[in-house]
Amino acid sequence: MKRTDYAFRTIVAKIDCFTSAKKISKSQYKFIVDENPVYVLLGSGSIPDEITGSVKVTDIYGNETQMDASELELDNSPIFVEMMSCMTD
Repeated sequence: MKRTDYAFRTIVAKIDCFTSAKKISKSQYKFIVDENPVYVLLGSGSIPDEITGSVKVTDIYGNETQMDASELELDNSPIFVEMMSCMTD
């Protein structure tokens, strides 16, 4: 499968049915999906202050990792970030 195919599938899986979207900064966005935030982050800089605690990070290929938000590092490849506290409510 091509990179673009993986990227498209991941985008659809994460934010296909969003109800709202907000641009946080130049390359950071917040989508609301099923009443929970899903952040799309890339580039350099710091993560939004509202992202704290345990998070699930999904790369553009659909690979998921759980980590503490303080461990997040941004680069030129987009990631999808979901806060674990929102997922268990």
